Amino acid sequence: MIKKFVSTKLKRAASLCLMPVRRSLISIDGKMGSLVQKLTRKLIHFIDYILVRSFGSHFIEFEISSACNARCIFCLYPDIIKSGKRLKNMDKDTFAKAIEKIEQSNYSLISFTPTTGDIFMNKEWEYFVEQMLYVSKIKQIFFYSNAILLNDSNQDKLIEILKKDKKKKIFALLFSLGGLDRETYNIMFGVDKFNEVLENINQFQKKLKDQNILVRVSLEFRLPKNHKLDFEKAHQMFNQHGYDFCSIEVLYKYMNNDAIPKLENLEYMDEVKNPTRACTYLYKTRYAADGGVWADGCMISEMPGDNSLQLGTVDDPMKNLEENRQKIIYNWEQKHELPKPCQGCSFYR
Repeated sequence: MIKKFVSTKLKRAASLCLMPVRRSLISIDGKMGSLVQKLTRKLIHFIDYILVRSFGSHFIEFEISSACNARCIFCLYPDIIKSGKRLKNMDKDTFAKAIEKIEQSNYSLISFTPTTGDIFMNKEWEYFVEQMLYVSKIKQIFFYSNAILLNDSNQDKLIEILKKDKKKKIFALLFSLGGLDRETYNIMFGVDKFNEVLENINQFQKKLKDQNILVRVSLEFRLPKNHKLDFEKAHQMFNQHGYDFCSIEVLYKYMNNDAIPKLENLEYMDEVKNPTRACTYLYKTRYAADGGVWADGCMISEMPGDNSLQLGTVDDPMKNLEENRQKIIYNWEQKHELPKPCQGCSFYR
């Protein structure tokens, strides 16, 4: 436990050291000749690769909307809808209280990645993202979206925020995709939005390239069992304008736990039974759109009818929130009482 926690802290410290290097490289990029610029961009690309892989388990998941416009088969969102939970967008009062808590914490990385939902479902999303640029404790920012609402208007808003980001805190924009054809996309995402997503991704990257904005665009494909991604075709389809900072990843295996039935058309990670050490992801904190504060930020951490990983709300003192986190960890390691979402979890770290 201690070794793993120290390792995570070292990764985070190393990534923070790389941020000013990255910022300096970006600042000189446009002033160099083509050969030097090519090398500069390779270095930036390499740094971004390291940053994305050094997230660790000690950061914030920030949910500004719990509503979503997809029905992904690998997500609990359809079950959450059936449970009757009131889905909502975060309001500015809740946001202000969350910022107060963040200022009292040791987190330096924030992800606008909800457990369920999509960032663009909140029509005021740009306010929350831009405000985070000015929170001194936050040094690194990224977010996840399915790109269904990455329309022309939202593209322009996002580009304006990237221009205002003088310290280059926003270093990665991650988009979840569902294959290279409409049929596969519909299977994975449960909505017929493949063509819109394809157009949105390409149009957005063209604007980034035309305006010489350097930010990592990570396209993360989710595929059903027995499907393999053709990476060359993926680049041809989703990076038609040759944006230098586009990367493509693929997920073939999905997380699961003892309480979620497995689907025939998905392949799952191996479950971890009865781990004695608490998962390091419990050190993550998720600020929910409704003001709830939770340990962990993985897809199954907030299950319908279960709040075993909730630390409290933004109205609670930070001391109480952290005491509740330690109680969850103590019960796991000393009493062998695992929270329901963690029982048989395949995403254990």
